[in-house]
Amino acid sequence: MRGSITSRVTRLALGLTVSLCALISIQSAQADVIFNFNQTGPTNLVSFGPGDNWDPAGAKGSTRFDGRLIVTDEQYINGFSFDYRNSVLPNDPGLPAYLSSLPDLRFTFTYTPWDEVVAVLDNQFLLVSGNSLASGGDGYTFSSGPFGQNFTGSVISSQSGSRFSLTLSNGRFEASYGDDNAFRGDCSSATCVVGGRVVVTGPRPVPEPATLVLLGTALTGLGLVRRRRIKSDTH
Repeated sequence: MRGSITSRVTRLALGLTVSLCALISIQSAQADVIFNFNQTGPTNLVSFGPGDNWDPAGAKGSTRFDGRLIVTDEQYINGFSFDYRNSVLPNDPGLPAYLSSLPDLRFTFTYTPWDEVVAVLDNQFLLVSGNSLASGGDGYTFSSGPFGQNFTGSVISSQSGSRFSLTLSNGRFEASYGDDNAFRGDCSSATCVVGGRVVVTGPRPVPEPATLVLLGTALTGLGLVRRRRIKSDTH
């Protein structure tokens, strides 16, 4: 009787171990790592450039910046290099498939007095040319060594009066944005300039499937040893 119970327990433990291995393998394949662009200081306001009559020297804005770049865990572990340039027109029939194949990249500017997102800068904004703009010079590049080491990059985009640029080095970034065609909080009357650092977040570490296999094998072995002991005690 004891041997029968031990055998059932052993088979159950082995079955659970195999199921856990399969589940963790699936979860690992779908895991993402996020490079978060977090603003760490005030938003500075500067004039658009030569010829602009408004020059708020030393002015501080109420627009908050944040961003994210999402990569797979495999890209994070092995390193990656992205280099995409402005070369697609809105009427391109392959546009949806093209955009869905790109890294998940998104920057936002939020006007804090109203808590309103006034600008979303994603792959559509950064890479898709306007009907009268197809210079091919705008776009972005990001690269990283294994485990996020030496994460660097740059972004530049000019779309119908909106100008956005970002430079990244040694985990810190500087970005600027202005829009002179529509009301966009601070960034419609000046260029918003921000700085900050990149913080990497991702899934919690989980046991390797191989580790669980070893654990299951050990449990099976203990069960067999226990079964043999019971048999020898009965003889």
